[in-house]
Amino acid sequence: MATDPSHTSESEDLTVAVLRQRLALAEARFEALSESISDFYWESDKDHNLTYASKGIQKALVEPGFLKIGKGMFNAMEDKDNIPEGLEELQELLQQEKPFRDYLVRIQHDRIGK
Repeated sequence: MATDPSHTSESEDLTVAVLRQRLALAEARFEALSESISDFYWESDKDHNLTYASKGIQKALVEPGFLKIGKGMFNAMEDKDNIPEGLEELQELLQQEKPFRDYLVRIQHDRIGK
């Protein structure tokens, strides 16, 4: 006897509901943690397009327009007179897929958003 592949049992539906609830709780904990951390952290795709930015980096760099979600992290480098100190070296590390920690990029506030 053939079964309908679109039909799910009640126990499967409950399992999916429980997994979705657990995921929502984990995401809420992550978001709360991200809001309380002053460090900047982000996620980017293989082409260095920004896919996620912590609250700190959003307030300091995304909202003023220096970085944009979905755009290349190094778009600011188009203006060669306005390259933040340390950004070129960070770009090289990321392109070479080398790890880094506690990397400092200095950005003057009067440069942000220009």
